[in-house]
Amino acid sequence: LGVIPVAHDGTIVATLNIASHRADFFPDSVKVAVESVAAQMGGVISNIRYKDVIFENQQNLLSLFNTIDDMVFILDNTGRILEINEAVSKKLGYTNDELRMRSVLEVHPAERRDEAAAVVGKMISGEEKSCHIPVQSKEGRYLPVETKITPGSWSGKPAIFGITRDVSERILLEKKVRETSERLELALSGGNLGTWDWNIVTGEVVFNRRWAEMLGYTLDELEPHVNTWEKLVHPDDMPEISRVLDRHLAGLTPVYRTEHRVRAKDGSWK
Repeated sequence: LGVIPVAHDGTIVATLNIASHRADFFPDSVKVAVESVAAQMGGVISNIRYKDVIFENQQNLLSLFNTIDDMVFILDNTGRILEINEAVSKKLGYTNDELRMRSVLEVHPAERRDEAAAVVGKMISGEEKSCHIPVQSKEGRYLPVETKITPGSWSGKPAIFGITRDVSERILLEKKVRETSERLELALSGGNLGTWDWNIVTGEVVFNRRWAEMLGYTLDELEPHVNTWEKLVHPDDMPEISRVLDRHLAGLTPVYRTEHRVRAKDGSWK
C-alpha cells in the first residue's frame, strides 16, 4: 500500500492511494511517477473546487436575480451580454440565447445607442450615477427605465452588472401628482388664497407667492423658515396661537385654525 499526500500551496488537499495484491514493494520508478502525478494533482483539485464554488455562486446569484422584478444584465468588459434574468425576458420578450453575446446597446432604440454608450462610459468613470435612456422590447415597444451598473466578476473574469428598473408606474404617478398640483394651484389662485407648507421637524416653511403679496412682499424677501412667520405675528396674538397649535399637534383637534394679525411690509397690520 502506498499513500501519497496531495498538496497545494503547502496545504494537504487530498491523498493518492495505490495498492498491489502481488508486489511486496513498489520500485523507485513507480514511486517517482506516482509522486510526480500527486504533485500535479494539488493544483488541479484546487482549480476544480474553485470552479465549483464559482458555479455555485453563479447559481445562487441567478436564483436571486430571477426573483426580483428589476431587469439584470451581466456584461463582459466590452458590453456584450453574458446572462440576463427572467425579468428581461418577461418585459422585453427576448430569450437568453437571443441576447447572449450581443451588445447591450442593442436593447436601446437605434437612434439613441450612441447617447447610451456615452452615458454608460460616464457611469463607469463615476461621472454619472444612472442612465435614463429607454430600452426597446423585441416588438419595438419603448420602456422608460432607470439603469445603474456596478463592476464585478463572472466565471472568474471581470464583468459589469447592470440593474435596469421599469419606471413606467413612477412616471405615471408623477404625472398625476403634477396634474393634481396644477389643479390645486389654479384653485388657490382663483380663490385668492395664500398658502404655507411647514416642515415641523426642520422648521422650513414654503410660502406661495400670494401669501407674500398679501403682505406686500416678494418671495425672495421672505426667508423660508417658521421664524419668518413668528416675527410677523402680532405679539398679543401669539399666546392664543400657541395654545391652539399645541392642541392640534397633540391630536386634540382635527384642524389648526386661528385668526390673528400679521404685520405687512409697510408696517400696517392685516
